[in-house]
Amino acid sequence: MDNLDKHTFENDAPTELYSRIRGLKQRIGRLKNQLEHPDYNESAAEKIEDIESLRKQLVLAKQVYSQKIGDYPMSNKEQAIDMFERNLQNVSKIVLTIGGFFAGYPHYVADFSDDFSVYKEYFDSKEMIHLLDKLNRPYTKVSFLAEFNNIHVEEWNKSYSLRKFGYEILDGTQWELKIYYSNDIAPLNYSGNNHYPYNFEQLLQLFNAKEMS
Repeated sequence: MDNLDKHTFENDAPTELYSRIRGLKQRIGRLKNQLEHPDYNESAAEKIEDIESLRKQLVLAKQVYSQKIGDYPMSNKEQAIDMFERNLQNVSKIVLTIGGFFAGYPHYVADFSDDFSVYKEYFDSKEMIHLLDKLNRPYTKVSFLAEFNNIHVEEWNKSYSLRKFGYEILDGTQWELKIYYSNDIAPLNYSGNNHYPYNFEQLLQLFNAKEMS
C-alpha cells in the first residue's frame, strides 16, 4: 500500500491531481467489491486497513485540490457523503434491525433525543444495553457517534442482495439500518438480504448485536 502524504499531492499538476483522486476512488471501490463478493473467503482485516489508508489519502488529495485549483467537483455520491458528515451531530436515533422470519427481528436502538441510551427491543421486551468503548469506558453520545462515524455507513450502498451475483436464498438473515435526524433532513435507510457491506461486522460490534455471531 502506497503511503502518500500531502506534499506528494502538492507537487502534482492539476490534471495529475484529478487523475490521482480518481485512481484512489477506483482502488477503494475495487477493494470493497472484493470484500463484498459472496465467494470471498480470506481475512478481511488487511483489506479494510487498506481502504482506511486510501480514504485518508483521498481526503488529503481533495484538500490539496481545493487549495490549488478551487472547489473539488463532487459527484452525487460524494455530495451525499458530505451532507452526512456535516449533519452527524443532528442524528437523533439510530436503529439497527437484524434477524430472520423464524427468529424474529430485534431492534438495536441508539437514542440521542434526551439522555443517551442504547437498548434492544424484541417483541414486547425492552432491554437496556450498557456499551463500553475500547478503553472500557461507557459510551457517551459524542464517543458513540464518533465510533459510528468511523464505520462510514454513508459510503454504503442503499441495498445489498445476493441476487446480483446469481444467488437466491430463501429466509436467511435480513437487516435494516435507519438513521433519524432532529432537523428537517429525511431519515437515511440501508438494508440487505443475506448480503452485507464489507465492514458490517463493525456495526454489529458497536451495538453488541449477536445475531450473526
